[in-house]
Amino acid sequence: MAGPTGGSGSRKRPITIGIQTESPAPKARIVDSRVQASDISHDVQACMFKMKLDERGSIAALCYLPTRIQSLIEFYHTEIPLEYRHMGLGDLLASRAFAWAEEQKALVVATCPFVRRYLLHHRHGNVVRTEQEAIELLMKDKCY
Repeated sequence: MAGPTGGSGSRKRPITIGIQTESPAPKARIVDSRVQASDISHDVQACMFKMKLDERGSIAALCYLPTRIQSLIEFYHTEIPLEYRHMGLGDLLASRAFAWAEEQKALVVATCPFVRRYLLHHRHGNVVRTEQEAIELLMKDKCY
């Protein structure tokens, strides 16, 4: 079978070794390096806590879902753009989300891996491991 250049067999691409000529894309800068929990907005319609990170519109967010139990919220996903990771933004989002859940007197089940790691270092009294645990806790509270 003839290849694209008319010869037989497949043609391998030559390996080029050299200095990269393209400069890497500039890193995005945070609008204000003193980002605080007060910079986080709660988008009730989208069920998320989010913060704007730069002029390009990059956002960091912690997403949650209501469950079949009215007073139980599931924190299921945290999204931080790669260039903004390891800056404490996830901790700020989680802290604000847990504060809101406590204000709502809601229990939280954390299925998001980031939030689960956050809980290893931060204590919150409204965390349950499963929906079943939430049901048992709520039933026990109603009995007293």
